[in-house]
Amino acid sequence: MAAKDRIRSTIAWAWAHPQGRIGRKQYWIRTLLYLLGGILGGLLLVVLAALNYNPPDTITVRTVVGFVLLGIATVVYVVTIATGLVSTGVRRLHDRGKSGWWLFLYYFAPSQLLKTSTSLWHGGALIIPLAVSAVLIWGLIDLGVLRGEPGDNVYGPNPSSEKS
Repeated sequence: MAAKDRIRSTIAWAWAHPQGRIGRKQYWIRTLLYLLGGILGGLLLVVLAALNYNPPDTITVRTVVGFVLLGIATVVYVVTIATGLVSTGVRRLHDRGKSGWWLFLYYFAPSQLLKTSTSLWHGGALIIPLAVSAVLIWGLIDLGVLRGEPGDNVYGPNPSSEKS
């Protein structure tokens, strides 16, 4: 297999398959690349939406087709970025010896806690944001700062001991 094909298959595998382990360095590189791609992709979608704008009361077939294509592009963009981030996070959790389900706590739970009505809890206006902050900070520490398990674990060999 040529080097170019090997690189392509490695990138596709890392994006779509959350098996195995990655170290802190790979986690940060991939997460920052997805963040950069997400920002640039979002800007591109905003520019495309602005180019598709028509004055009020002048909806044309071109406008409708443009917004349908923009909607499809948005779905593809969101699925691509979300899948990559989840795959990267799961592989990093595997390096820490944890199940990928922990990512649910780090990524999904904070947004759901912020949606909770604070009127249900007296004094909840302060407790809920503090809980969200604690979960987010711990997720950042767990995924990006703490070392992985030394040696092999149930998720695979130690990525820092593998020779490239």
